[in-house]
Amino acid sequence: AETVVSAKLDGSDPRTIDLSANLDVPRGIGIDSAERRMYVVNTGSATITRANLDGTGAVVLGLGGTLDLPYDIALDTVSRTMYVTNYGDNTVVSADLDGSAPTKHTLGGLLDRPYGIALLSAFPARLEPPPRDWLP
Repeated sequence: AETVVSAKLDGSDPRTIDLSANLDVPRGIGIDSAERRMYVVNTGSATITRANLDGTGAVVLGLGGTLDLPYDIALDTVSRTMYVTNYGDNTVVSADLDGSAPTKHTLGGLLDRPYGIALLSAFPARLEPPPRDWLP
C-alpha cells in the first residue's frame, strides 16, 4: 500500500499514515507546519495529494493539468505557494497551496530532468551545485 511514515526527529515513535486511496507512485513531500498539512507528489497520476498530518482530509490537486511526471515539491508557507518539479517537460510549476493559479516556468531552458527542488530565501533553486559565479 502507498503510505507515509512519520516519526520523531530521533526516529522514535514511528507511525504509518495510510493514504493509499489518494497516492499514486508518491515521490516528494512538503510539510506546512503552520497549517499542519502535508503535500505529496504523485508521479503516477501527475497530481498532488494534500492532507492533514494525521492523514485525514485528503484532497487530490490536479494543478490544471500542468504537471508532467512531477517529482518533488517545495512550499513557501509565507507566500502560500508550492513549487513542483516536472521531470517530464523540464519545468517548475508554481501554484497557490490550494492548487489554484498554476503557472509553468521554463527557467530559460536551464532544467534537464529536475528531480528535486528547495527554497532559498523565498525563491526556488534546483538541488544541484549552482555555477560558481552564482554563489555570493
